[in-house]
Amino acid sequence: MHLRNLRSGRSPIGLSNETKLSHLMSRSFLSFMIAAALVFNGPLMAETTLGEPSCAQWLKRSAKSETDRAWLLGLMSGLNLADSKEEDYLSKIAGPQEIFQWVTVWCRANPQKKISEGGIELYVELLRRE
Repeated sequence: MHLRNLRSGRSPIGLSNETKLSHLMSRSFLSFMIAAALVFNGPLMAETTLGEPSCAQWLKRSAKSETDRAWLLGLMSGLNLADSKEEDYLSKIAGPQEIFQWVTVWCRANPQKKISEGGIELYVELLRRE
């Protein structure tokens, strides 16, 4: 079995129709939730995140805070793992430093928001990149 098949959950023989439907539904749901979060300003589901810094906190301490940086990388990795059935979207960036810089610029424009919102916007941008 190829490593790509293991990562994507595919068997060498192929996926059952039930598994294909399950993958399609979970990917569609995640895509819908990301799109809806960008369209609506209000919460669509519970907003509890553990250890998440606000943009104001990010701007004040991000250069020194390994915890905040690790939190953001965990968010981005989680989004990528949850959505990347066919493509590794994080491979479209140079590395963690690009994520930190992007979120810093975004937080300067949106200091009242949470960094998860910036991370989601960055992820949507990665989805659109060729």
